[in-house]
Amino acid sequence: MKKYLFLLLATLLIPNQVLGAAIRFQNSALGQVDVLLDTEGDAINVIDVSLRFDPKVFQIASLGDGNSAVNFWITKPGFSNDDGLVSFSGMIPGGMMGSAVKLINLNFSKAPASEGSFRVSGSAYLNDGSGRSISLAGDALVNPGSTPGVNLSDEISPESFIPQLIQNDSLYDGKWALVFSTTDKGLGIARYELVENSLVLGGGKFSSSSAGSPYLLKDQKLASDIYVRAVDRAGNVREAILEAKNKPFWNWTNAAVLLVLLLLIVVAYVFLRRRYK
Repeated sequence: MKKYLFLLLATLLIPNQVLGAAIRFQNSALGQVDVLLDTEGDAINVIDVSLRFDPKVFQIASLGDGNSAVNFWITKPGFSNDDGLVSFSGMIPGGMMGSAVKLINLNFSKAPASEGSFRVSGSAYLNDGSGRSISLAGDALVNPGSTPGVNLSDEISPESFIPQLIQNDSLYDGKWALVFSTTDKGLGIARYELVENSLVLGGGKFSSSSAGSPYLLKDQKLASDIYVRAVDRAGNVREAILEAKNKPFWNWTNAAVLLVLLLLIVVAYVFLRRRYK
């Protein structure tokens, strides 16, 4: 639903289509190719792409979005070897132009010794305020190499990031929400995990399920520290902390300090009473 809302907004003004731009494949390692966008002189800010292939000819082992020009995924990159399909859509705020704009990379477990082809469909939207789209229909040649392989080496954590609080009448009925995003130079971001930690909520642990952005906060009083964890496809982690905007004075830290002070006072009182008795 979110995907179609973004794509609808991108085409509201003038929903006509112009020619230009193309999807190309470029070898980056044996058995691995980068999926690139050639904007052919136009600045692009939204892409919606489907890549179809013959499962008898190609089999994909994994894909990644490390170093992608796409900052915000509307539909995260995914694939199905049974259906012979790779699909994704996303946004490039501010737009980008170039002959080799990286979108994703594909790792093959099966590929022909010579060239094969993918059937490309989808659209790219111009960053000129017009909402005009460029058709990406056509065939793209792929030649991953005669001995396909999978390179899943990635020891670099995702980039640092800062979560932001937002409140908008058009989102979650004006309730407080959190937005967050980062990039990964390796295999790409796999998921985000989030926990709100406060005396009010009784603390918490990171959920193993993915947290999406924007995220509706459980603690609408903003009395919780918020921890967001970005996990890449190799399991590397980057954490970000947003301290509570309205942190209550009475929390576990203050309670512990007060308890220690009370214990010291009691010990001092007992010691002095025995000494001067």
